[in-house]
Amino acid sequence: MVAAVVQRLGKGSAGAVASLAVGAGDGWATPTAGNILVATANSDATVTMSTAGFTPGPSIIDGNGAYCWYKAAAGTESTITVTPGSSARTAMTVHELSGVSLPIDASNSSTIAGSNGTVTTAATVTTTGAGDFILAAALLHSYSGVSPSAPSWSNGFTNTLSPESSPIVSGDCKTFIGELIAGSAGSYSTVCSWTSVAGDRQHIILAFKASGGGAAGTLVIPRRPARGLVMR
Repeated sequence: MVAAVVQRLGKGSAGAVASLAVGAGDGWATPTAGNILVATANSDATVTMSTAGFTPGPSIIDGNGAYCWYKAAAGTESTITVTPGSSARTAMTVHELSGVSLPIDASNSSTIAGSNGTVTTAATVTTTGAGDFILAAALLHSYSGVSPSAPSWSNGFTNTLSPESSPIVSGDCKTFIGELIAGSAGSYSTVCSWTSVAGDRQHIILAFKASGGGAAGTLVIPRRPARGLVMR
């Protein structure tokens, strides 16, 4: 099977919140059992995943808390919730993927904290087969006045989500998601760049194996519309 995105959604909080969730009101449809769910969180606090069954991937705690999780869907996840350790500005993303399997093929992360800039540092994953779905997240924090915008990813990755907490203050958070359907097994990396500086610049990358052997392809548009996307 070829890896594909069934649905994807990004959401940011309006100010500091005790929890943040995506559900039917945001355009999230209850996933198909067996598909793979992937979530990220970016917050001005530490964060836990409150929906059962998710496995944590790489996390980074510097000036912000940057996290990812994944699981095989039970087919009951009509709402997915993340919870900051204290009320905080938070952004999250969720994906439902078909044509991929667990365990995860590879993951990595990198970080820049307390230094204004407009780019992440690269983190590399090495895939073990053809057709991996690779998801990269640039998780930004600590900017004021001007929101980071116009994300661009290197090495063929496409930006698909850009959720942000609001209104814009120094503790705000914004996440850019880049995606790639990989070709043959090998080493893959990407760097995200944007306009307007951010002080904390985290980077997480995950590779998911194609089920039953994949094939190189292009980024697939979701088959279910993800209404309510926050695309700033």
